[in-house]
Amino acid sequence: MSPTTTRAGGRAAPVEITSSTVEYARQPLGLDEPRPRFSWPMASDESGLRQSAYQLRVATSASALARPDVWDSGRAASEESVLVPYEGPELRLRTRYFWTVRVWDGQGRVSRWSEPDWWETGLMGAGQWAARWISAPAELTDARRPSRARAGSGSPRATRRAAPRPPPAGSGAPRTCPRRSSRPPW
Repeated sequence: MSPTTTRAGGRAAPVEITSSTVEYARQPLGLDEPRPRFSWPMASDESGLRQSAYQLRVATSASALARPDVWDSGRAASEESVLVPYEGPELRLRTRYFWTVRVWDGQGRVSRWSEPDWWETGLMGAGQWAARWISAPAELTDARRPSRARAGSGSPRATRRAAPRPPPAGSGAPRTCPRRSSRPPW
């Protein structure tokens, strides 16, 4: 049985799962939540339709959702469809996971599986980071040292030439653009 077919000993529930999310986001990258929460809004032409159960599947590929290699919740009797927590094994770091869900209505009719969706885990804690702050060398940021940006020091700031100013309006002098030079402005 593929994740998009419906079979549960009866007819399909008149409900469709739309816009599924993980931790309030569609296809989040770098999620640092070890137990992410799933949400799935439902649409139906029948009024008063309610969910009586759900089944979540999580796999490492969309094709593996028919026989999930990570987690299958089984049929869980619950009306909850917002922020339903992941209860499978520990998730790996920096891994893309695919998921799908189906629901049962109050009359025991099962919906089709939702379209497969995904999320990616990131680093799960501060101990997994290996980085240093990026900063300028101390000799450039030490305030006690005198500035090296003096005329003739070779610093671009010290030798930069001021752009020519146009003549004041109403002076009668022609307003022209300065000549372009192949030399840099410093």
